[in-house]
Amino acid sequence: MHPTLHWNLRTTAARRGIWKSITLRNLLAERGYHFSAAKMSSFWTGQFKYIKPADLAAFCQTLDCRLDELLTFHPAQSTPVEPAKPGTSPDLWTTARVTPER
Repeated sequence: MHPTLHWNLRTTAARRGIWKSITLRNLLAERGYHFSAAKMSSFWTGQFKYIKPADLAAFCQTLDCRLDELLTFHPAQSTPVEPAKPGTSPDLWTTARVTPER
C-alpha cells in the first residue's frame, strides 16, 4: 500500500456548520480570498491537481482549523511477513521489504 494524503475540506467545513461550497466561497471572499466557482468546486470535491500553500492558509484561516485537519497523511503499511521457523534464521531481505499494493 502506498502512502496517501486525504483531503478533508468538506468534513472540516461541516464540523463548523458549513454544508455548501458557496457558503465557504463567500466566507473566503469576505476575508479577501477569491476563488472562481470552478476552482472552489475542485477543492470542495477533492478533484484538484495541486494546491498552493496560500490556498491552504486561506482555508485554515477562514475555517479556523489546523493544516492536519484539512490534510491527513496515511503512511504505507508493510506486508506482514510470517515469522521464521524455529532453528532457522530469517531472510532479512524479505522481512525488510515493503511490497506496494497492486
